[in-house]
Amino acid sequence: MQATQAATTLMRAADFIDTQGVNLHVSQGSSNYSKMPMVIANMNYLGIVNARDSLNPFWGNPPYSYYTVLAKAGIKWNYISAVGGTRTPNTISTFLSNVAKVEAAVPGSTLAVEGPNEINNFKLTWGVDGTTGLPAALSYQAELYRQTKAHPLLQNTKVFYFTGYNAGGIPKGPDPALTPGLADYNNQHPYPAAGRPPARWLKRTTALGNTKGGLGPAVYTETGYQAPKTTTSQSAAWLLNILVSGAYNNIYRTYVYQLMDEGDGYGLFSKAGNQPTPAAVALHNFNTILADPGADARTFEPLKILKYSTGGVPTSGSSMALIKSNTETNIVVWAEPDTFPGPSTLIGVNLGETQTTVNIYDPLIGTDPIQTLRNVNSVRVSVTDHPIIVQVPASNVTAKAAAKASATATAAKAAATKAATAAKAAAEKAAAAKKAN
Repeated sequence: MQATQAATTLMRAADFIDTQGVNLHVSQGSSNYSKMPMVIANMNYLGIVNARDSLNPFWGNPPYSYYTVLAKAGIKWNYISAVGGTRTPNTISTFLSNVAKVEAAVPGSTLAVEGPNEINNFKLTWGVDGTTGLPAALSYQAELYRQTKAHPLLQNTKVFYFTGYNAGGIPKGPDPALTPGLADYNNQHPYPAAGRPPARWLKRTTALGNTKGGLGPAVYTETGYQAPKTTTSQSAAWLLNILVSGAYNNIYRTYVYQLMDEGDGYGLFSKAGNQPTPAAVALHNFNTILADPGADARTFEPLKILKYSTGGVPTSGSSMALIKSNTETNIVVWAEPDTFPGPSTLIGVNLGETQTTVNIYDPLIGTDPIQTLRNVNSVRVSVTDHPIIVQVPASNVTAKAAAKASATATAAKAAATKAATAAKAAAEKAAAAKKAN
């Protein structure tokens, strides 16, 4: 797996979990989606707050009770604004008015609004001029962006790009990162082939065909696997790879399709009995291990507390450090071979100095360490086809390292400020001398 822009090798654990999202069909009310306590319980089990769905005003009178109930439970919405059909500035205005009613009822619950869904699969017509396909999507997207940023309740809401470009005969179109007034984030639906690991399909250069080198802010608002075309064991391992690779490659949000199976083989919970699939259990374990309950979990400055390094990581894998507010460091290492199960590869992790305790976790197995080591400065872990976590819990060693890293960062900032002040003074002096002459 190769990053196509600067890779994220250090981030807050809470921020990593926040990159994860899941698709719902509350808008359709199908299967178990009309059961709000069940939806909330499933989201809590996964440890995910980001949800994607259409906003269907049929479900409850304003302020749309299904949506507000979930918002009050902590869900952050990305609303799909259109799925085919004939659209106009008025339909966009109506959509945003409905979104604003939920936002007014639960302030801060609206993360984003999204352009038309899969224009290669759902015919979109721009009613203003009768255009279809890419021209219609671009006109719609520009109007959605303009109206969203002008709306008093939604002006800070993120706008995601439409999907379905560069597919099914639809041209790739412009790069939204270089075209003002379209979107804050590029977007696509990179579904991996059945029974194959996800890396090649989720690479930025492959998924984001409308931007050179796959660069720029981006989201993936649908991805996942369908049973039985992909086995439950494969889905469990590869779902975790999808999410760590997304965060590593700076994908702002990755939304798995979907929360609950409706009989089509997609879903993290079964239709009958609402049982968590192996993929749901793996994700629950992963996020349980990484959860940070600290009050400043999303605001503390993430510093590289451990001067760790790795050796023997396959070209298909990588590593990243996820830091908690109490200085606990979780080093995630993973590989993504073409075969499944993947061959065992021993990866060395040098921890920089002797650590009091080191825990090794395999989220496919559970939330308890599979191994605990004492007073070691390095470990060797077996990695196959999914992420393994090397955890260094908070201790006197990490506290001292954190203090040292903080002091170094503070000194660097002070030096940069001093240099900038000196440069400004020199420039002002030169300007004054030039003016005097």
